[in-house]
Amino acid sequence: MMLKKNLFGRATDALKEGAKGALSGVIATVVVVPIMGLVAHGVRYMSDERLDGYSLRNRFETAYCFNTPKEHKYYYSTPVIFGYEAEGDTVRESYLASPYATYGIIGLGGVAGAGLALAGRRKKER
Repeated sequence: MMLKKNLFGRATDALKEGAKGALSGVIATVVVVPIMGLVAHGVRYMSDERLDGYSLRNRFETAYCFNTPKEHKYYYSTPVIFGYEAEGDTVRESYLASPYATYGIIGLGGVAGAGLALAGRRKKER
């Protein structure tokens, strides 16, 4: 039979470990998500297209702000074929970013970090 004091101590320790793991997971995703945005932005410049309105500022505004103006969520691309722009083939494209996805991924990183910390703690107890 486990004493109430011992049970409370174990629960407190588990809460501390989980909080540390969650914080570590959030910090890791807060670092990784913007790096992924930079990579995605740079990859687009490697294509053979003329990009109008394509900016890193608008990409991150779309990814992190809930009240982004509609004109900042889109850019226009025109294919360049043999050095010439294809007239009339301009396409309106959106940044593949959303604050719901960004903050959701950060939250999942926190949950995953807490889960990993608690699983590691449980493994140490055995």
